[in-house]
Amino acid sequence: MQDFSASRLSRIFGSQATTLRLLFASLLLAAMLLPSGMGRHTSSAAHAQSGGSFVTVQGSQFIFKGQAVKLKGTNFYPKDRPWADMWLKWNGPDTSTDLARAKEIGVNSVRVLVPYKPQNGWTDKETGQVVPEYLDQLRQFVQMAGEMEMKVTVALFDFYDPADDAAMSTSEIETRNLLYLRSIVSAFADDDRIMAWDLHNEPDLYKTWDDRRDPAASIAWMSRMAAEIRRLDSNHLLTVGMADFSNLFTADKSGAPAEDEPPRGLTPADLSDFLSFHSYNAGNMDWQIHYIRRHSSKPIVLQETGWPTGPPCTNPDYSEAQQQFLYGAMVQAALKGDLAGLMQWQLWDLPPNASLGGGRESHEDYFGLLRRDGTWKAAMPLLRDGWPGPQATTPAPPLPSVTTSSLPLTIMPKRPAPTDPNYRPPIYFPETGHSVWGVFRDYWRRFGGLEIFGYPLTEQRLEGDLWVQYFERARFEYHPDNAKLKGFDQLGKEDQYKLLIQLSRLGADLVNNKTGGKGFPPADAAGRLPGANFFSETGHTLHPKLGEYWRAHNGLTNFGYPLSEPVEERSQADGKLYTVQYFERTRLELHPENAGTPYEVQLGLLGRELLASKGCR
Repeated sequence: MQDFSASRLSRIFGSQATTLRLLFASLLLAAMLLPSGMGRHTSSAAHAQSGGSFVTVQGSQFIFKGQAVKLKGTNFYPKDRPWADMWLKWNGPDTSTDLARAKEIGVNSVRVLVPYKPQNGWTDKETGQVVPEYLDQLRQFVQMAGEMEMKVTVALFDFYDPADDAAMSTSEIETRNLLYLRSIVSAFADDDRIMAWDLHNEPDLYKTWDDRRDPAASIAWMSRMAAEIRRLDSNHLLTVGMADFSNLFTADKSGAPAEDEPPRGLTPADLSDFLSFHSYNAGNMDWQIHYIRRHSSKPIVLQETGWPTGPPCTNPDYSEAQQQFLYGAMVQAALKGDLAGLMQWQLWDLPPNASLGGGRESHEDYFGLLRRDGTWKAAMPLLRDGWPGPQATTPAPPLPSVTTSSLPLTIMPKRPAPTDPNYRPPIYFPETGHSVWGVFRDYWRRFGGLEIFGYPLTEQRLEGDLWVQYFERARFEYHPDNAKLKGFDQLGKEDQYKLLIQLSRLGADLVNNKTGGKGFPPADAAGRLPGANFFSETGHTLHPKLGEYWRAHNGLTNFGYPLSEPVEERSQADGKLYTVQYFERTRLELHPENAGTPYEVQLGLLGRELLASKGCR
């Protein structure tokens, strides 16, 4: 899966201190790479002579200690540290605890992705050197996996396309790429806890291949990188994780060959010892496997697959029931196609806003088999018991290793808080487990806060073309195009907020539903209550007591015009009759039992009611 939060970022970073930094980094890295005898019991030659504990390939199968085996795996991030945060906010003990959960599924293989670019921590922006602390973290992770009898596949180039480094010369780009490979691959060349090197995560979704339509250039770069990996390491397998199954056999701009056609040049499949494809399309899985089989006899691994279960109440297909159904279909397709391995994406549901950031949640946050509370979703047993299944020709046994180590598990110090004087943190509400960010937060605070809008019930989510957020009594909509209006920059903050954030017409929607679209009849001039304001825009008046509240709380902005006269309605909450009045964006309720207190007038819980109508509680 493309790491959505940073998949197309590119930042280029050069000084007189470069030489000294390069020398220091080189010496420190060299010290880490020196043979330390850190629990290493045997050489690669000894492994080769005995059959050893490295995984090899024979025909369409993986071989381990002379026996054919299946891979059962997960693409791993710790519970609270997805994407680059796995390394930037490294916590060894927590990572070990989270990895142990994978053992409950019977996993014998894990895939981790290393974010190459300097802004993600792994390489020094001046020298291109791998930062020693991050290499040590990978060593720790490999150690954990080895102790749990799992093999590790390391995706080497993630968050990266060579085109991102256009400000550098071609030779400088290549030098940095090769330095990176030599630092990591050499460190693990004799380590049988490594299963394979995954050269690049989904290169067919990056700039060179996807935007510039130049697969040949991407493949040529990968070919040079693959040659260096094989020069450095003769023990481990090599693969390329492709987002589109057919791109395993794409060589140039002419695209993928037909089922009965040969490829038209060098392809990612040619660079790979086994073929890794990513697919979230259970309905088409049989055809994808058939197509790959028609073009190659190498082992096939469904390296990423899964289905999201949220955000809740946004898409009826994003549910645990649908995830369970589709996992069953994917496992059956893998069994039918006799795949060599299946690796799900991903173990945990991610923290809120992990994929998009800034308070915005996405279906990318809900692919886990583990809920945020640590309980398993219903799809888990399908993987645990179904793959490779009791009738499989080869099992998915634990994959123990000979190499051991005893590194201490470290915790990365917390990074300092942002120093931008304009930075304002989000407001987190433990009462509902949600936060309010950015302009949503600013509007919420300025125009009524908890009293008017209530607690947030969701994070920001995309509905149609709008980013929205649900609160107990309202639904906020973000309208960024209004910032382009003439004179916007000359407005005060309050007026800017009114343009950027608008409250959904929840009251108007309720009125339409109650009246079949006809609306409530206009006010009878003869029957108006004393002191009631009349609004010619809608033909309705304001109830005197409700009107006091309306005027005191930015009535037109927060509530809109009245759409009804005061009416008696029975509350869904307590079954009692109350005087209520509908407005464009809300419903005001009169509670005489609270007379003389700030709670005599209350807003209807329209945000909560709307979510409930979608099946959310």
